[in-house]
Amino acid sequence: MPLFKKIKSKNSNQVCKAPDQVPSSIEMSLEESLIYCLDSLNCKFETRKGDADDVFYDFKYQGKYFTVRLFQKKSLLTIIYPYMFGTSVDNLNIVRHMCNVFNNACYCHKLLYSIVKEDYNAAVHCEMPVMKNSLEVEDFASYLDSFFNVQHDFSIQIDKEINENKGGYYRDFEYHQALDGRELTLNREFELKHQNEGVLVRSNEDFTYTIDDFMQLACDDIAPAIYSKLRIIEDDSVTTYDDDQMIREMPLYAPIIEVVEPDYEGEEREVRFERQNAIMIVDYQDASQETHSLTINLVARGEDNSTLYYRAYAAVEPADLDRSHSLTTLNENASKELISILLTYDKVYMLKKVQEFDFMWKEYQDRLNDKNVSLTTDEMIIAQLSNAHVGLNYYWGRRYFSLGQYAQALKLFMNAFHVLKRESLTSVSDALESLSFYIGFCLCEMGKLDRAFYYLEICRGSSNIDHVQELVNVLANAGDFRVFYYIDNYLKVVEQNYKDEPELPEHIVRFVSFLKRRHAYSLISFGKLEEAESEFRELLEDPLSKDYAINELAYIQRLRRCDTAQESDRTQSEIQQGE
Repeated sequence: MPLFKKIKSKNSNQVCKAPDQVPSSIEMSLEESLIYCLDSLNCKFETRKGDADDVFYDFKYQGKYFTVRLFQKKSLLTIIYPYMFGTSVDNLNIVRHMCNVFNNACYCHKLLYSIVKEDYNAAVHCEMPVMKNSLEVEDFASYLDSFFNVQHDFSIQIDKEINENKGGYYRDFEYHQALDGRELTLNREFELKHQNEGVLVRSNEDFTYTIDDFMQLACDDIAPAIYSKLRIIEDDSVTTYDDDQMIREMPLYAPIIEVVEPDYEGEEREVRFERQNAIMIVDYQDASQETHSLTINLVARGEDNSTLYYRAYAAVEPADLDRSHSLTTLNENASKELISILLTYDKVYMLKKVQEFDFMWKEYQDRLNDKNVSLTTDEMIIAQLSNAHVGLNYYWGRRYFSLGQYAQALKLFMNAFHVLKRESLTSVSDALESLSFYIGFCLCEMGKLDRAFYYLEICRGSSNIDHVQELVNVLANAGDFRVFYYIDNYLKVVEQNYKDEPELPEHIVRFVSFLKRRHAYSLISFGKLEEAESEFRELLEDPLSKDYAINELAYIQRLRRCDTAQESDRTQSEIQQGE
């Protein structure tokens, strides 16, 4: 076989030069230098045409199959390691998770996966783009060798993950990670909403939660009069302050959160955790000039896209046991022994939020007038709003809502709702209905079903199926008997509106299935097990409801077994009493 093959370009047949006539790499084209590298590494190759005149070079290197895709119209090629790792398709979720982990860590290599239909296995592939005008043999060999390093590291990590997660095909790692993050954020925001009514624990560019704010909360009626000393313990260092005013105005978050203000106009500030924990020891005098000491432990509690969360624990030193102090006096005057509150620091400037909204508001309005561009329902509502305050709260409420931060979104939606409801005296506007839906949804997620129904009832005549379904969901989850009235009414509306249609549209079919599932579910809540069982058996014929019906029928059987066991216990007890 000659050292250089005869290759085809899109223009003409071309034969590369003999070894003694080989030009330098600078004079070679990318395709010529690729062929030179393959021949220099003793890699026999075959070529095949791809789309847009791209050429694929298939070859073996170190006993492994590789492919190079050469883009004819660009100085670019992609090296592909087509079968780097293989495992059962049962581990598909683990494969997807580990590919994402490596892709986030690797800058050059990109991992992909596919399903091999022949043996129904999940295969992992690795790609590496190379943008050069020509290739050197040493560089090309190092590129190929780098795939083996990735393969080694990836195989170790994924084998470990598979062994630790037997049956992992039931787990969706990204879903559960997102779900865990959502639940954690929801719990944090829920706690922020309900702890210490009237206390603002959120710091941003407009408000700073200080040591004095926290001391007023922690020390209750024995509020400090004068701060004499503050010791901040950070890692292995101790910093001491003795100025009353400086201690009083010291941000509570200062030891663990670093805020870097921008040096230039237009530059964004940076907010980050500097450390995970720190201790503040505050010495102060009360009105009677008695000295006390308060220890504050600060602990980082994670972050999301817009907020840093941290917790402050405080322990007040116990009062002295003295015969001059009665237990009543101690109980009345003693400070709280321990206090723990969750606090936050906003990473996003409110000004930046306003600027982003203003930009998107104008963008939506421009697109609203463009017949060739479509808008989502929320984008259309924002574009049609004339009140900037309502639009700002609606826009950012939707952003927090999409992240699952329902408590934070609820505040913004309520701000918009209170303004908009005064403008909707004669009829319910689309914006007011949508706000009512989001408020009701947030309250339902937070377990406030009665309040959720108050807002969702505004949507009872809605043509939006999502709004109607959430209303029915709240009633069903709350065990409210009105759920039967609403479900029967919506089924009648569907029957009237589509009585002349040969078959229902797909979205209406799904809606009807949903209503029937909720109806049967609510029968269980009211103890109508026979009726519920009958309806769920009918739903076994519905592909959309079959799995749900099977689970509910099993649940009904468990309820009956429990009732039978309880009845048997009562009968046995009555017999013993008769004896």
